Amino acid sequence: MTVKKLQRTDDNIMKILLGFFGATENLLVLIKEYQKIEKITYPQYVNYLSQVALCIELGMKSILLFEDDIIKTHDLKELYYKMPQAFRNTFENHPFPKKTIDKSLDKIKNIFEDFRYFRTEHLDFFMEKSILSPDFKIIFSQVKRLQNFLFIMLLLDRIDQFYNHLIKYVDRSCFLNIEKRQFTFTKDNTALLQAINRYFEDLKKQTTSKSSSVKV
Repeated sequence: MTVKKLQRTDDNIMKILLGFFGATENLLVLIKEYQKIEKITYPQYVNYLSQVALCIELGMKSILLFEDDIIKTHDLKELYYKMPQAFRNTFENHPFPKKTIDKSLDKIKNIFEDFRYFRTEHLDFFMEKSILSPDFKIIFSQVKRLQNFLFIMLLLDRIDQFYNHLIKYVDRSCFLNIEKRQFTFTKDNTALLQAINRYFEDLKKQTTSKSSSVKV
């Protein structure tokens, strides 16, 4: 069986990046609205989780595509374990044990596809009595207290941190310049590569210092 891949081209990198930026910006708008209305319906909650999964998928793909071609998949677990080890080290044991990560990824790996078609086999992963109102709606302010919800939001936050770091060294407008296409994503782009390498070197230092400070 031939594995379908998305090639590492300037055009594909630009499209995945713009897809990630657009999805996360829309998610922020949705979060603000849900915080205002306090309670959302069951279908809204399922769709919301699907949108979070989409952001995570696009975010990981956008990072992976900087380095090489990527597989065409929606499987978040498969993508996660293709991410650089320095990225994964920010999760493993800080704050989640590896066993917890594996179990969580097994539950959430297909929720973008599953939840958007309302296949809710793993919805119990994101449900507790504490988030249900008497009229069986979802109390949005309570959702963020669920550990499993925290897991996916923290994963998305780690991806956001990658771009927050990158933007310090590379003008974000170059990612959004669709018409002029002045920015070229090649391995010869010194500023971008230095920023990416600096990011992962910083992560290695952070995770090493954390692990060395852990008392056994």
